[in-house]
Amino acid sequence: MKRFTLLYIIMTLGCYTLMSCSDSDIISDDVEKQTTRSITDDIIYFQNKSVSTNETVSGGTIQVSDVTVTNKAKLSLMGTKTVIIDKSFTVEADSQLEIDIIK
Repeated sequence: MKRFTLLYIIMTLGCYTLMSCSDSDIISDDVEKQTTRSITDDIIYFQNKSVSTNETVSGGTIQVSDVTVTNKAKLSLMGTKTVIIDKSFTVEADSQLEIDIIK
């Protein structure tokens, strides 16, 4: 039940983030270790990962499955079309998830 509740909260916050995005939003780059993956029009499959340092995934459509965010890390999903969270997805306490649709 806790996993479902957390997923519901994440999805609700993600939907709110998607509705409140604007061109003036700036993504902070204040962390030493950050990984970036980028492809603009393709489907990016981000799966079977344990994210323990800040990571940014960007592309046209991003499909996420079987991912855990730990160790106070921040996972940023930046799509130009769609971000899909499919199957198991966990963000542990003090870790962060950011979802943006960039025009």
